[in-house]
Amino acid sequence: MSFRESLQSIFFQIYPAKANNEETRVMFHSFVDEIDCIKVKIDDHIDKSKKQADTLESHLHMLDRSETWYQRATTYGLYVDLFNQDFQGLIDRLDYLQNLGITCLWLLPILDSPMFDQGFDIRDYNKIRQDLIPSDSLKEDPTGSAKFKEFIQEAHRRNIAVLIDLALNHTSSQHEWFVKALENDPKYRDYYIWSTTGTEYDQTRIIFSDVCTSNWEKVKDNEYYFHRFLQSQPDLNYKNENVLFDMTRVFLFWLQNGTDAFRADAIPFLWKEENTSCESLEGVHLILKFWRAVFDHVRKGTMMLAEACQKPKEVVEFFGQEDQCQCAYNFPLMPQVFYSLAAESKKPIQHCLDKDYTPLIPESCQWFMFLRCHDELTLEMVEEQEREKIFNYYCKDKKWSFRHGSGVSARLSDLLSYNTARIQMANSILFSIIGTPILFYGDEFGMTNDEDFFRESYEKTQVYDTRYYNRGKVKWDKVLENLNNPDSQESKIFFDIQRKLKIRQEFLQPWIGNANVTILDMKNREEQVVDEVLAYLRTAHGADHHNEGLLCVHNLSATKTLQIMLPYGAQILQPVVQEKGSELITSNHQEQQQGQIQQVFDLLGKTAYLDGSKDSSSCNIVLHPFEHYWLRISGNKVQFFASNFM
Repeated sequence: MSFRESLQSIFFQIYPAKANNEETRVMFHSFVDEIDCIKVKIDDHIDKSKKQADTLESHLHMLDRSETWYQRATTYGLYVDLFNQDFQGLIDRLDYLQNLGITCLWLLPILDSPMFDQGFDIRDYNKIRQDLIPSDSLKEDPTGSAKFKEFIQEAHRRNIAVLIDLALNHTSSQHEWFVKALENDPKYRDYYIWSTTGTEYDQTRIIFSDVCTSNWEKVKDNEYYFHRFLQSQPDLNYKNENVLFDMTRVFLFWLQNGTDAFRADAIPFLWKEENTSCESLEGVHLILKFWRAVFDHVRKGTMMLAEACQKPKEVVEFFGQEDQCQCAYNFPLMPQVFYSLAAESKKPIQHCLDKDYTPLIPESCQWFMFLRCHDELTLEMVEEQEREKIFNYYCKDKKWSFRHGSGVSARLSDLLSYNTARIQMANSILFSIIGTPILFYGDEFGMTNDEDFFRESYEKTQVYDTRYYNRGKVKWDKVLENLNNPDSQESKIFFDIQRKLKIRQEFLQPWIGNANVTILDMKNREEQVVDEVLAYLRTAHGADHHNEGLLCVHNLSATKTLQIMLPYGAQILQPVVQEKGSELITSNHQEQQQGQIQQVFDLLGKTAYLDGSKDSSSCNIVLHPFEHYWLRISGNKVQFFASNFM
């Protein structure tokens, strides 16, 4: 089936009532012609870039990227202005990010906006916010597209992909479409959802219940518009096919500007039906299929990340049959990591990653994993009893409470009480457990909550949103000074992350991406399961690495030195990883001496002690509080090891 036929089939599944409408059919085919023209332009640009003599090898790699490049990425999320003022400032810090080990940049909202919701209220989808463009460039580059293209080129030269945030469910109330809709413009009136009573969709929950009392906003008597978020964010009406066409044009515009991926904000809410929750309806999945078909036709490998705050069993529906989003957040895992850290027990993580809770996903798809992001530590996806425990443990300042206790607005360092060893262990989990990791800007050097930024934001928006605390501006002079001091906490956190990311990128390729992860029940010499130890085995898909694996172990206890039993039959090898200039080299130490204490090295280059002095059939690894290791295991007993420690 051709692209045109395939897209037509999806289109008329979305709009079956229009299947025999000749005007709609003509409009659809004209739109496909438009898509084909854009594909030609993008293909020509890629061909010309490949032929340029000064094209760097890393840039060529981006042009010839794997279709599943996102599975092996390390993502860094940032607000351009808060990170380093504007796009020129971001360009100036690309070497810093490359040196850290970042391979994908997630740009939180960058499009023109009145900023009542930190940029998720978009006023113009084809224009960069003016404050993100250097003032000396604005006259010649009023939309910011030239500076954005320069940024894209510089990022690609450093082998860094670019993911941008798009609010797809709603616009700003200042968007031209909505302004004209208020004026009863016949073209744009139906771009939004209207009511004369404001009583429809009464089964739809109110998301911002702390600042909104209804999903309907009154304009005047007998005139209301629908919104799932703030009153200044009217929802788009995807039952109007022109909305689908225009939002697809937005994607195509940014693809032409070099964007590699899109975060699809609030996608469960795109389609509304009376007498439903208006979440994750069939119309949503058909729209995603439509966009994915366009991406695969125009620029194969363009990634779409689903932002759906739901249980994994529900989120997997957004992967479809590998024909919707390629990636999605595993939202419940993040609070369960924090619960495990607080309870000093692997059980919350183990439960969350059980296949009955987090099902297997298609091979080309991927979970995205994070500890902190621009939002709160959300407790929406945990049971009420767990929510109370997590909230009471981590909300160390009542000002951090989000939506009456449904979350905690704080950065990683604040949550973990500024304990360097604990922060390093948490980052070990982030970079070695399932999915593609997201590092939130500033967390690489232990950035803390920003009281000043909260006050500034509240004064500007008059919206009491505690998430402003865990955003904030990077103070680079102070940061760089501390990074140059090896005794500072900032330096210790930064260089620990840098090393982990280097090892991850250069040595863990078979075991990252969408690899198998098995949480293990590690035992002591008394054959008792040690719940304080979080251990998991990562094994690769396929025959090439069937007999190899990555064993990650973490002592979650703040006070106990623990010993866990490892079988010699597992043939655990500890490569010695050494720095030589800017390169990493390895040499394998394969001998395992029974009956004595052996000093070995893990992949991170840390010294581990295996104690086999009491038993010739097994040995113990010693774990001090918050200690963690990445151990490569090899041989024909890897699967035996996994099955015997589950």
